[in-house]
Amino acid sequence: MHENSRNHTVQSDQTSGCDHGTLLAARTYQTSSFGRMRLIKVATVALAGASCYVGILLIYTVLTHTNGSSLQPRSQQDTNHVIRHVEGFAQAGSENAPMNGSDIIRNDRNRKSTYDDARAHAQKEENVTFSIKPALIDIDQAKLTTDALYRQLVVVTAFSQNHYKEALGMIGSAQQTMPNTRIVVYDLGIQESYKDKVRALCNVELRPFQFNKYPAFVKKVLTFSWKIIIIKEAVNEFGVVFWADASVRFRQPLKALLPFAQDHHGYLSRIHSYKADTKSPIKHNFYYTHELMYKWLGVDKEKYAKSSYAPHVAANRQLVINSSTVQQNFLRPLYACAMDKNCIVPPGSKHGRHRYDASALMLVIHKYFPGEFSRENDHLKDLDEVIYMHRKSNDWETARNC
Repeated sequence: MHENSRNHTVQSDQTSGCDHGTLLAARTYQTSSFGRMRLIKVATVALAGASCYVGILLIYTVLTHTNGSSLQPRSQQDTNHVIRHVEGFAQAGSENAPMNGSDIIRNDRNRKSTYDDARAHAQKEENVTFSIKPALIDIDQAKLTTDALYRQLVVVTAFSQNHYKEALGMIGSAQQTMPNTRIVVYDLGIQESYKDKVRALCNVELRPFQFNKYPAFVKKVLTFSWKIIIIKEAVNEFGVVFWADASVRFRQPLKALLPFAQDHHGYLSRIHSYKADTKSPIKHNFYYTHELMYKWLGVDKEKYAKSSYAPHVAANRQLVINSSTVQQNFLRPLYACAMDKNCIVPPGSKHGRHRYDASALMLVIHKYFPGEFSRENDHLKDLDEVIYMHRKSNDWETARNC
């Protein structure tokens, strides 16, 4: 992946970088349902003397505490509490700033901000900033045509050798239904003798997943932290991404689903159920999520169990458009969790009892997209008409070479 195409290069002049990043964020959100006019005041304060990250952080604080169509308003006391910690961050510097993994700050003096850790990691390993992306497809301000979005759509997947044939079945169905759509495959451990076979497939680009850029626990493939990281990278690079597990198959082109994703701020996936106590036909991920993940993401498990809005979201098929809402309410909290072992792989979690990325996705949609989806508007039938699951490898020969 070309790093400069995914992110801003760090500028040597930090002040000018701050001006650019903060003004960019203000422009992006000034007229959106989340930003409103308060952002102008925040941007002015940030540019007056705060660091670049603090300026953008202040904007994010306002965004996550503004009454909008997809975020619940918080109390004034809670808002003031966040602002006080952000101001303390500006005075003390990033090394000592207490932050909250669920919104902005975590009241734990023994750990740094997860967001700050991710930002510092990106600067160290990739020489890029961890900030709001400049090339947003901001459908919260103006919808794009379905044709325009479809031209940008890229199917993204990742697999190791043990899923090779199953993944070829997915690629074959994508080639058949969307013959002009690009397919990007991330290599999680494909044998050398098979890599050229993948590269020979029509419309397919093979990329290595660079495990060494991320914390050591990411190398344990069954933690599925890599999936969240790949989705973030791909969305930032391509703008419109469909994540497909190896078991995904296509009945029709994904073009039919793009208007529905636009209706939900740029995100669409199959939602199996909405009540945490659901046990059939698909058992809810509530039963497979470690309690420490609830705490890390700031979700009360007991309240969640009784909630009428507990979407069980499928992690194996996700349509994502790089909107401002997707950046702030989806990618940012998910990525923060994926980069922290205590969130994605909490102590005591075990395969079969905890579902890692799927568990995180469940809680992020519940918390950061409150009331956004319902059985009346989640397009379950439309999704099933376009996509189905096939957990076998008997169709691997459908993949075409070019």
